[in-house]
Amino acid sequence: MNEELVLSVELLKNTVSKVLVYFITASTLQENVERATNYELKIELLKNECFYMVQVTNCGSIIWNVVLLLDTVFNPLVFAGLVPSDIAVASFLIRCAKEKNGDAYNLQFCQNCWVFERQTHLEELFKNYYFLDDYLSIVIKYKLFTENLKEFKSSLIKELIHLQQNNTSIKLMFYCGNEIFYTNHTELHDDFRNCRLLSSALATVVKQSLNDEFRETCLNLLKVDNSYDAETVIMSKLLTTINENYVRPERKASTKNNEPDNDQEE
Repeated sequence: MNEELVLSVELLKNTVSKVLVYFITASTLQENVERATNYELKIELLKNECFYMVQVTNCGSIIWNVVLLLDTVFNPLVFAGLVPSDIAVASFLIRCAKEKNGDAYNLQFCQNCWVFERQTHLEELFKNYYFLDDYLSIVIKYKLFTENLKEFKSSLIKELIHLQQNNTSIKLMFYCGNEIFYTNHTELHDDFRNCRLLSSALATVVKQSLNDEFRETCLNLLKVDNSYDAETVIMSKLLTTINENYVRPERKASTKNNEPDNDQEE
């Protein structure tokens, strides 16, 4: 990614906020509004050597409306002259429960129009939400430099608090790695917390066990090779019992060939 893909802190915060508004708006277009408004939105900072990128993930089914997405989030950047030609400004990872497939795309502006270019190697750029039936994840590829991190966190947290006040049933989480900057309480919060505590405790038992055979048996049973992944799998198995959108990790995403449509439901 080139150096010119940089926004001011305020513009980057506004862009992230617009992605969140798009997710909330698109989710309410579904027939089952009650389920659509009871899900998670995650904002993760992806750390590189001297900068971050922001990944925003809708953890749940959503109407994949390309026109609404472009009008809400990316066209304002074009009008402001902040979208260079032929350079990917965002990446997408999509999974649909109906087909159990995952698709990856780059978004770039070419010859005065937007182009979604299908990718086969983007999965490594995304946090792997393989335990979810449905999600749409967007990586905003504009750089956030380390010296601007504190200002960005403060500005975005204020925006999240305001957004949450108008959408009390949606769980928001803003974090980087294991450090959580902001999260709110919802009806499912206690269940998530208890599942996390239990999965962490069980993974710690496996990690600290002096019995090599026991540790290897546990990892093989969970189909992972380290305690960190073991915790993720245990967590997802527990969540399966309380939220129908979560699936067991054995259900892996595959690849399909179709391009995104304006009215495609994810």
